[in-house]
Amino acid sequence: MFVIACYDISSNKLRKEISVMLSRYGIRVQKSIFELDIEKNKDYDNLKNEIEKLIKKYIVKDIKNLTDVETTETVRFYIL
Repeated sequence: MFVIACYDISSNKLRKEISVMLSRYGIRVQKSIFELDIEKNKDYDNLKNEIEKLIKKYIVKDIKNLTDVETTETVRFYIL
């Protein structure tokens, strides 16, 4: 299946990890857009789960309120 993946990630470290992960499945066509060629639905599900887990690890600490706030980092997939 042919998939377009794009992301909006502010954290440099997370952005690097996501791009390395996506590059295992396809090629970068712009800074935050990849064309992926995924053979099995299982691989697609695994990739989405890996990315979701990785993003959940990046929690931003709101120092002013001393509360944890989830980041707004997003990765979107479009199946063509």
